[in-house]
Amino acid sequence: MNVHSIQLLVLGALLGIAQSVSAQEPDTSWTRTFGGDASDVARSVLETSDGGFVLGGETFSFGAGASDAWLIRTDENGDTLWTKTYGDGGGSYESLNAVNETDDGGYIMTGRVFAGGVTDMLLIRTDENGDTLWTRTYGSFDTDSGYDVLQTPDGGFIVCGTTRSYHTGFGSSVWLFRTDADGDSLWSKTYGGSSYQEGSAVNLAPDDGFIVTGSYNDGGSQSGDVWLLRTDAQGDTLWTRRYGGEGTQQGSAVLNTSDGGFVLSASDFGATAGGLWLVRTDEDGENLWIATFDGVVDNAGSLDETADGGFILTGSTIDGELLLIRTDAGGNELWRKTLDRGDSAYGAAVRRTDDGGYIVAGNTESSGQTDIWMIRLGSESTSSDAQTATALPTAFRLDQNFPNPFNPSTTITYALQQPAVVHLAVFNVLGQEVRTLVNALQPAGEYGFRWNARDAAGGFMSSGVYLYRLNVDGVVQTRTMQLLK
Repeated sequence: MNVHSIQLLVLGALLGIAQSVSAQEPDTSWTRTFGGDASDVARSVLETSDGGFVLGGETFSFGAGASDAWLIRTDENGDTLWTKTYGDGGGSYESLNAVNETDDGGYIMTGRVFAGGVTDMLLIRTDENGDTLWTRTYGSFDTDSGYDVLQTPDGGFIVCGTTRSYHTGFGSSVWLFRTDADGDSLWSKTYGGSSYQEGSAVNLAPDDGFIVTGSYNDGGSQSGDVWLLRTDAQGDTLWTRRYGGEGTQQGSAVLNTSDGGFVLSASDFGATAGGLWLVRTDEDGENLWIATFDGVVDNAGSLDETADGGFILTGSTIDGELLLIRTDAGGNELWRKTLDRGDSAYGAAVRRTDDGGYIVAGNTESSGQTDIWMIRLGSESTSSDAQTATALPTAFRLDQNFPNPFNPSTTITYALQQPAVVHLAVFNVLGQEVRTLVNALQPAGEYGFRWNARDAAGGFMSSGVYLYRLNVDGVVQTRTMQLLK
């Protein structure tokens, strides 16, 4: 791994990142497979507010004639509660690329539908049981696809994808499409030059705008660069940035960072044996550092943040194993974990769970048939050697939550310089306590608490500004955070 452009220890100090322990590779709690006699593929996974999981992808085994979009809902043990397919049964091909939970406990999904020689962007909203509330398609005479979707603070949705129909000239454009709560278009914007640009992922930016990643090819060669694009709430461009090397690189996921900057993952198709990039930028998209990891191929680049401000990524190895890479906040690799099944396996998506573990959506291939593979990893242990070798915190500290604003989960980190009774709670703007997060005696050390504002026990929280307060033996620190839904 190579890290460029900044001294990582300085960055870690600026971000308040804990260095007192080192994460250890977690154990596999359980695995589950889903599929039939044909090929079935997962592309997205998320933890639901009740601790279960949802997988999104496509099925040829259970489709109505061709492939259908497929949603699988499980309990916390990975056992199936229900599955739903979405397709018209007329020989069309539907697939899902991204699934997210909505503020009413249902789901919003995007992907594509191929019918009559044309591919359109697909958007489906369901209730909590996966029953369709509405379906929308967007596109024209050529190929148009959705790759990511999020609910916006007004209850509508922002969809990121790629369009050829609305591209000027030969090639494709990044496509950002905003709708109301019923899927009706509010605005549609395309971005890029005269050649090939592709949109992979979108996230909410701190100013109610959007941050988008994908790839940019200026037509001068066969290679493309990672592209980062920031817009305002109306989709008007604020700035764009490109990061590239030899060959082709494509951004695949993007997150906000606690200091207002961004971190994104990317596949490096120009690497000799395949590779993965992790790119850290400031609020203006200026590159702070790039961490590179060799030997990662296929679907590389799914990204989530960890409890201590680091990152988890997934893909597959050149030997056909599912691969997970865990880094600290500076992009330094802490561990790699490989898993194999069948003839080959690859990771499609990874999410951190509220208990500090991970859920992974992958796929396995045997005799030309693909099945969905879901892996549950336990929480990471910590190295006692690292704790002994590194000094404990020297002061009581409460950090800014990350990400902020957030929807629906955020991580709160704090430090104790000595054992203490800790009370961590969330308050509304009237000063009323609405959630108790921690109330326990804890030893000295660095802590990260992941809070899901849609926790089933207390019901869904409303959008707005909240206070989180840490009381340590009567010494109190308070910070604010914003929930966007």
